[in-house]
Amino acid sequence: MRRARCLLPKRALSLAAAATVTLPGCFDQPVFDEPAEADGVVFFDGFAEGVDFQAFAGTNQANPAADGLAIDTDEHHSGRASLRVVVPGIGDPAGAYAGGAFVAGAGRDLSGYNALRFFAKATRAVTFDVLGFGNDNTGSSTLAVQRDAVAIGADWTEITIPIPDPSRLTDERGLFFFAEGADGDPPSGYIAWFDDVQFVDLEEDELGAAEPAIDEAAVTIEVGEEANVGQPRVRFAARPADEIVTVMPAWFAFASSDDDVASVDAAGVVRGHGPGSATITATLGDVPASGALALTVNPSIRPATPPPTPSLPAGDVVALFADPYPTVPIDTWRAEWSACGALTDEDVAGDAVKRYAAVQYVGVEFTTTPIDASAMTALHLDVWTPDSTTLKIKLVDFGADGVYQGGDDSEHELAFTGSSTPPLATATWLSFDLPLSTFSGLRGRAHLAQLILSGSTSTLYVDNVYLHR
Repeated sequence: MRRARCLLPKRALSLAAAATVTLPGCFDQPVFDEPAEADGVVFFDGFAEGVDFQAFAGTNQANPAADGLAIDTDEHHSGRASLRVVVPGIGDPAGAYAGGAFVAGAGRDLSGYNALRFFAKATRAVTFDVLGFGNDNTGSSTLAVQRDAVAIGADWTEITIPIPDPSRLTDERGLFFFAEGADGDPPSGYIAWFDDVQFVDLEEDELGAAEPAIDEAAVTIEVGEEANVGQPRVRFAARPADEIVTVMPAWFAFASSDDDVASVDAAGVVRGHGPGSATITATLGDVPASGALALTVNPSIRPATPPPTPSLPAGDVVALFADPYPTVPIDTWRAEWSACGALTDEDVAGDAVKRYAAVQYVGVEFTTTPIDASAMTALHLDVWTPDSTTLKIKLVDFGADGVYQGGDDSEHELAFTGSSTPPLATATWLSFDLPLSTFSGLRGRAHLAQLILSGSTSTLYVDNVYLHR
């Protein structure tokens, strides 16, 4: 399974995404009259007083030479100006994507409003990845809300993002944020405009009742392990069905049916305390959320002995994680888009191993320094699991451009069960030595960038991950 489209695009554009580059909202802009409800205004012919635009790191908006963000007096929905945003194409050296946050210098009381409303258009019809509010660009936001995959046309489109519970927004600095990459088939860059960005108080029949939800899921973990409640979201009954907003867990209150078995914190992180079963539910204010996490907590079962030590000559090995060999640079052993519990580095009888809890899928990324496996013939890894009924192993090559979805990507996934060859078994080390030729969907091996492991929401111990010839 590759990175999910959103939450979020493939470049860390999540609800909690933070940036490192700040561009003041007061750069050479015209000053026009704002609407009477000035405390709800974010952008109206210019940035509202005290609002700065802060570009997400890696975007062309963070590149002063790219002219990725500008006030445009030739295009406007109303008034005399709009905000022009350049979305770069694949491989654009000016930036990998477009994105940033509108941040107020002081927190605003937005409890008198029930939605963020604005207008947008583009040079062509596109599906915009992420539009939202509540990201104050500190990395510590807890009340971010977003709409994903929003259709924007070549004419001005009104976009509404409802506030799940306005009473929570009494001191909010994150007023608006966006994130978007090249769009279309094939993906390419374009220009988008935003105008009249402001918080509003809509009539009740324009929104309807809030309908909160979490994923309906069943997860098995061990005592001491953690898992996450599925993505919280809210639909508003009077809005079109495709206007569901995804929200950070802190909007909801979570509860466990048995705290002796498992507890759940405000961030939706569930921790197993004792063997048994528990159900995790949620509410938004006083409205129960649909969906629940059915949790089974098992006694901790761990390997007592390590896997066999590799013995191939170092010159024949490209090691990601294997004690006898020097290793290549790895960006992360648990990419942020992974669907799994905690990753821990553990010791098994003196041998370092990696332990993943509640794995649905987990990404190992080495995108900064892709691996050239042209001369390699096999992928090796040792896996131990107490409970998985399925194990999938995927390799992803980003192609010569080194960019995800750059047009020359390729990938292939192998699946193993109790009846496969080799068979998957539990409570024993399994040494997978997989010829690269069996990854038949890989059109190239010179720019390997991801290894993705999938399980049946299960515990995986992993060791001795290397390519060899």
